[in-house]
Amino acid sequence: MEEDDFSNEDEGLDRPLAEPMRPVLVGICHMCVHRTSIRNCTAFPQGIPNEILKGDFNHTESFPGDHGITFKKSDVIITD
Repeated sequence: MEEDDFSNEDEGLDRPLAEPMRPVLVGICHMCVHRTSIRNCTAFPQGIPNEILKGDFNHTESFPGDHGITFKKSDVIITD
C-alpha cells in the first residue's frame, strides 16, 4: 500500500486520512518508577521487551536482562 492510498487531498485536507497510532499501554510499565520513556526504563535502557510491554510477562518477577530491577509502582503514571 502506498502513502497516497490514505491521502485526502481531494477533500482539501493537507494531512493523511489515517494518522499513526500511538502504542496502547497494556502492561504495567506506564505505572513504574523505573520507566524513562515510552519503551525504555532503568532495567531495559535499550528497550523494554515486548513480552513485558504487552503484559504477557508480569515484571514483578525477574526477567532475563533486567539487572535485578523489577516493577515498582509509581505515584505518577507516564503516558508518553
